[in-house]
Amino acid sequence: MVAKGFFNLLLQMGRAPSAWGQAAIDVQNEYVYLMEVRFPFLRLCDNHWKAMRIATNSYSQWYGNTPAGKAAALAKAKAAAIAGDIIDVDADDGVDDSSKRPRTEDNDVRHSKCPRVDAIESAPPHLPTKITTIRQRQRVCDSFYLDYMRR
Repeated sequence: MVAKGFFNLLLQMGRAPSAWGQAAIDVQNEYVYLMEVRFPFLRLCDNHWKAMRIATNSYSQWYGNTPAGKAAALAKAKAAAIAGDIIDVDADDGVDDSSKRPRTEDNDVRHSKCPRVDAIESAPPHLPTKITTIRQRQRVCDSFYLDYMRR
């Protein structure tokens, strides 16, 4: 919601680009500052990549639902129609579809690449059945997160 509010503010000011990668550097810096003040855990990375990933993933969807985005999409569709790039997917292309395998909707028998659990022999009693390994990196991340949450 914070990012969407910032994007709406950009649209009102007339500074909303058609893609987040085209945003001016001062706009990106304002966005990063706003997000990292509101969500401190976004600061826990190099080069603000977490905040930028959120913007990259959410901006195009947001922009497509704005009047400017819809107008741009309509203009692009008109330009493609003029250029003759429209493909009729319902047209008969002369390809024989009878060679395709029929869909089996009611057939519940599917072959799996992995064997069933009951088909695997159980481990000998002297071996542990569950082995838990934790990497050093995971321990460091867990301890850092727990220390951060205690503050």
